[in-house]
Amino acid sequence: MLYNPEWKVKVDPLSKEALIAWLEKQDPNQRYEWYEPASCLLGLWTKSVDPTSCHDPESCTRYIVYGRNVDFWTFISEIACHNPHTFGAALERARKLV
Repeated sequence: MLYNPEWKVKVDPLSKEALIAWLEKQDPNQRYEWYEPASCLLGLWTKSVDPTSCHDPESCTRYIVYGRNVDFWTFISEIACHNPHTFGAALERARKLV
């Protein structure tokens, strides 16, 4: 019995694929400040995933999302902090990583 219509595929809301899906909904020309936790790409994204999320003051790459400490080093180093700092450019960089 391999097929079950009750099965649901769950996507990790903090995956690169989820980030790409979010970026696809943003204005590609909108700029973000990559070094300001509240207004950076990852800060805005994590707030859309979990409105109670916040930046971990102990590290510039970690956010507290759903009560757990998540390190976004790869996301920051390869997607968020390169120029230009627009959602469209970040989307292009993210797509290259998947």
